[in-house]
Amino acid sequence: MGKGSDAMEVDKKEEALVTEGGKGKGPEKVIEILCQNVFLLEEAVVAKETSLCMGRLMRQTAAARKRLTEHDIVRLLRAKIPNSAEVEKTLGVFLDLSGPDENKEDEAMETDENKENGGAEGMANGAAESEAAPEEKKEAAEAKVAYNKPTRASAVPECEIYVLLLAILRLLDAGTHEKARELSVLVVERLEGFNRRTMDSLAARVYAYYSWSHEKCGDEKLKGIRSKLLQLQRTAILRHDEVGQETLLNLLLHNYLHFSLYDHAEKLRSKTQVGNGQHRNMHQFCRYLYYVGRIRAIQLDYTESKEKLQQALRKVPVSAKGFRITLHKWLCMVHLLLGEIPERTHFTTPGMRRALKPYFSLTQAIRKGDLKTFQQVAQEHWDQFMEDKTHNLIVRLQHNVIRTGLRNISKAYSRVSLQDVSQMLGLSGGVEEVECIVAKAVRDGAIDAKIDHTNQWMSTSEASDIYSTLEPQQAFHSRIMFCLNLHNEAVKAMRYSPNEHKDSAETEEARKERLQQEQELASALQEEDEF
Repeated sequence: MGKGSDAMEVDKKEEALVTEGGKGKGPEKVIEILCQNVFLLEEAVVAKETSLCMGRLMRQTAAARKRLTEHDIVRLLRAKIPNSAEVEKTLGVFLDLSGPDENKEDEAMETDENKENGGAEGMANGAAESEAAPEEKKEAAEAKVAYNKPTRASAVPECEIYVLLLAILRLLDAGTHEKARELSVLVVERLEGFNRRTMDSLAARVYAYYSWSHEKCGDEKLKGIRSKLLQLQRTAILRHDEVGQETLLNLLLHNYLHFSLYDHAEKLRSKTQVGNGQHRNMHQFCRYLYYVGRIRAIQLDYTESKEKLQQALRKVPVSAKGFRITLHKWLCMVHLLLGEIPERTHFTTPGMRRALKPYFSLTQAIRKGDLKTFQQVAQEHWDQFMEDKTHNLIVRLQHNVIRTGLRNISKAYSRVSLQDVSQMLGLSGGVEEVECIVAKAVRDGAIDAKIDHTNQWMSTSEASDIYSTLEPQQAFHSRIMFCLNLHNEAVKAMRYSPNEHKDSAETEEARKERLQQEQELASALQEEDEF
């Protein structure tokens, strides 16, 4: 109850702060947004609920990221971090901390504001403006005091790590990946000295950019941090850092899959359990489902791979366009390997048509069962498939193309010679090879036909009533299970405030009236029993 009430207080303070900032034009300067983020972080650390405000904190940081400068970082550092000389000395190696004078900037900003206010006063009624001006100045002064609120001693480590995280983001955006890598190494070493649960969310962000900066510097650098990531994961498990466990597990899976080490990734996944099986961060959960889907696709378990990828696609936010494109690519490959043809809407999603064009051409070739067209498309877009790491699955699709062609032939002809089948499929082998292929398709249940070895032809059986089989029942059962699982997940995701039952409870007068009625009813029943 204590943690829940603290969380509610933090939410109320955050809403009040956003409401105050929403008056007028809001905080337009980057330094004001960053100071507001630090204030939110301080309040969350005091309430020991940093996970609640981390989403809002990173969204506001992303909004100010494009306009973020090195001068904004040093101003935030000097204003919010006590004894910041050591941190400033560290950042001086990576950032250019020399910039325009802060006092001159503030004076220029005040001059511009006075000019705007003077112009407005000339157009409006003088008496009304003279009354409103002191109130506006008072609100501006209160907002400035809120932004410049002194940092609490307990929140100093979190604020310091947040400033260092901003420096890493600035270096990555500037394209200086080597400097970002070196600074991320120092920040990770700095984090190892803390064992604070209020720092887990920030540490997870630092770990993510730590891996990304090494990946930008080359495969050798990314391969070299694998042991460090394993060490950090063991530490997170011992400290019961659930957010860190989820992030580091995904970083390790990404590291293994980047080098096509699927067996290592599966062993790590099978022996690692995150937070009693419950994922706290939905973004990390989506990535986890994507990695598991990739592993299952390589291991020939296409049904589970399709399930995981579809689940990730349903949960991923719409703004993650690149991740959604990657999910569509792998989901298309799994559909084709299962013998299914993806719907056309799968490739016509706005903003994804150009990226999914090679897979659309591949799907058209497989749908027609044309082996030559399939080989041409695969050869034309082979570099793209190599970059997407789906080239291993492309090789497997050749059997699906032949099987689809055989299915089309069996539907069109009741009896056809094996020589004609070879010509229709574009196979270079003889009749014996075609006979083996047809026999395998019949055994796997792809087509319902028989082979006449004497006359060297394939006879197709008459089409049976599909409703007399168990296939409709299985399809209906799978849809029911999907709806039930979706309902169970929705019930688990429901959250109520700790005092929800008290808010909806009856008032004191209503309670007294109800008790009086119950007593009168009890006395009336007692009198009836006596008679």
